[in-house]
Amino acid sequence: MEEILPFIVMTVIAGIILSLMKQRKVLLHEERVQRWTGVAGELGLELLDQGYMSSLEMSGFIDGVGVKVRTEKRTSDGGSHTVTVVRTRPNRQMPAGLQLHPEMWGDDLMKNLGVQDIPLASRRHDDALMVKGSDAHAVQGLLDRPEALPALDLLVDGEGALVFSKGLFVDERSGDGGENLVETVRGVVRATRALDHAAAGPWQDAARELGLRYSEPELTAHLEGTLSGLEVRVQAEPTPSTTRFRVRLRGGLPHGVRLRAGKGAVQLGDPILDGRLIIEPVDLGGDAPVPPDAIAWLKARLQDPAHDLRGCLMDVLQGLEGAAVEDGDVTLEHAGRAGPELVDVIRRLTALGVALSDGGGTSSGGR
Repeated sequence: MEEILPFIVMTVIAGIILSLMKQRKVLLHEERVQRWTGVAGELGLELLDQGYMSSLEMSGFIDGVGVKVRTEKRTSDGGSHTVTVVRTRPNRQMPAGLQLHPEMWGDDLMKNLGVQDIPLASRRHDDALMVKGSDAHAVQGLLDRPEALPALDLLVDGEGALVFSKGLFVDERSGDGGENLVETVRGVVRATRALDHAAAGPWQDAARELGLRYSEPELTAHLEGTLSGLEVRVQAEPTPSTTRFRVRLRGGLPHGVRLRAGKGAVQLGDPILDGRLIIEPVDLGGDAPVPPDAIAWLKARLQDPAHDLRGCLMDVLQGLEGAAVEDGDVTLEHAGRAGPELVDVIRRLTALGVALSDGGGTSSGGR
């Protein structure tokens, strides 16, 4: 009995210590829950409490932005520590492959070795941030707008905690949020809204400049209206990210023919267009030849001094990849959400539409 007494005492002491440690963890968790409950209430988020052994999580919407905040475990050097991660996703489609993060040690060397870093108009932000994306023009068109500056400021001033990657803003900080959690979450939301406003900017600009109606039902951007007497419709869809342009012709093309860039068999007797323009029936499943009346109509149209049909065909079909004329419309499918190029593309498509339309005046594309 005397031999096992020390073991019993040690077991009891160990049990007491484990019980106290568990009680302390429970108390600490209850304190965190109480603090997060206050934060969730102040921000209008819903708190999910999964027990003291689990992470804390709250989620919901702030100013129309979806937000998720949670604690997570990170392991390093054989130990683990808690971090608080804030994630938000812009409502509008961002340029493909967009990545933003403050420059770290070694990034300058990597840039000198040719690693992509898209330049920005703002010298302060260009020097402080690494910027990547599949389409440099689209990225610059987004980030060089004044609406994007609050997001760039927060990325620069966030001491490396805030980054944008895989379509999300992510802010990761050690601990369980502390006293600055409300401010942190609101900052990430401000950055997200800034990029949303910057993405909408070119569409709103185009609507004002061209006199079109702009709307965004269910995050699908639309421009609609009349330009140079022709019906214009532009629509951007997020999945897959595509912008579709359509300009309705007056009268359409005769005999259902389709025009697109390429080396075709039909000759118009025009040294500039022959070999660069394909003329074919809209019904590509049939073997019917292009009607002679359609060729005659196009030849006559090319000779019409009131139109620059040749120039418009070259400008659109040769200059805008994927553009075509078919089924009474000038069409173009643009990969990604169109940005700074919106006004220019709409004017060029409309100019071709005017040149092909019955009774169309000039090909200037102006309203």
